[in-house]
Amino acid sequence: MKGIVINKDIEEYEHDAWRGFSVRQIIFGGISVSASATVILFAYIVCYMPIQAAAYLGIPVGVIIALVGFMQIDDMNLREYLQEIWRLSFSEPLTWQTEEYEAEKALYEKKAKELKSEMDTLEKRIKEEERHMEKTVKSKEDAEQFNKSSGKKTKKDREDNKRNRKLWKDRKNRNSREWRTKKSKRTEEKEI
Repeated sequence: MKGIVINKDIEEYEHDAWRGFSVRQIIFGGISVSASATVILFAYIVCYMPIQAAAYLGIPVGVIIALVGFMQIDDMNLREYLQEIWRLSFSEPLTWQTEEYEAEKALYEKKAKELKSEMDTLEKRIKEEERHMEKTVKSKEDAEQFNKSSGKKTKKDREDNKRNRKLWKDRKNRNSREWRTKKSKRTEEKEI
């Protein structure tokens, strides 16, 4: 008993018109061959071009027409594919939101407002502290100027005085040592 083999998915079945080609492919194949031959003959006979140059003009025309008939992208021919791209480029994306999304969005917005208010209060505190620091710095500078003008010595002035005294003593000791060594050398020279 002979049986006929049928595909499980009938939509995948392609009707073959001749040697595995569909009717569309046969028609576009014939059009592409005749169009390229027409371009080649026109360039060779009418324009007096060499046959090779005419072939360089005619073959791309035939290839483009053949691509339109033979090319399949996502089970669509080239015309259907380009129409789909055109339609999708001007359509708005479809969106779907659940109730949970709205609840989460409201929660996040509430948290964002709280964080923003906290940031604002922190910025206010920082500005207040900066103003306070400026006032204290100005008051310290004013106090130092007052002390200098009234004759009172500040801590910095005292430290400078100590350092200067120490340097003066070191110089004095060094000078006295040098004087002693020079004197002893003179006396030795006189004795000799």
